Amino acid sequence: MRLLRSSAVAILVAAALASFAEARSFRPNQIPNGTINSCANCHINPAGGGARNAFGQAVEARFLDNSGNVIWGPQLAVMDSDGDGVPNGLELQDPYGAWKIGDPSPGNSSLVANPGDPNSVPDLSASVQIQFSGMTPHKGQNLYLRAVDIASGLEVARTAVSPVPSADFDVDLSGLTLGHSYYIDFFADVNGNGLYDPPNTDHAWRLELDDAQRQSVLQFSHNTNFVDI
Repeated sequence: MRLLRSSAVAILVAAALASFAEARSFRPNQIPNGTINSCANCHINPAGGGARNAFGQAVEARFLDNSGNVIWGPQLAVMDSDGDGVPNGLELQDPYGAWKIGDPSPGNSSLVANPGDPNSVPDLSASVQIQFSGMTPHKGQNLYLRAVDIASGLEVARTAVSPVPSADFDVDLSGLTLGHSYYIDFFADVNGNGLYDPPNTDHAWRLELDDAQRQSVLQFSHNTNFVDI
């Protein structure tokens, strides 16, 4: 009798563990854009069930309510569960964890990545084209440009036009990040010494790029409203 009871308990425990390890079909709907990767958001097996990936482990440990529902919010969004350098929220296109069940899917669905897979990283690359006009006063001079992330203060891109070919031309700056905002600083090396000298020795300007897109465009028409960059 004791053996039978032990066997029955073992079967119940095994069944409970198996049930606990199963994917819950409602959970992908409880994270932003969760239906794109579905059960693979939390499980190593894309079909669901079994071992959980790093994101699934974090959810299981800290972000389930008493009914087994996912608690999505800022705390889970700012974590980088899979260690790929991109927070969970950014991978799911809700960087601040503001999305709630019933809201429209946030962000751009084509940029959604898997927060539990370190090999799944969203393509956040962006660039800007500056379209210059009326630059005749600086034809033959060198023009230097840089992009500075406004939030961090870090320079992220730099290029030069050597020399300015004509009054009208375009310059591309890559290495930007989608959604970030930048100062686009540039100066004409009027005295030709290869260094930046504050205006009016060299002529310098600043444009602002808000919310960088995949291919942003800024226009600049020559003027004498110089900025010490």
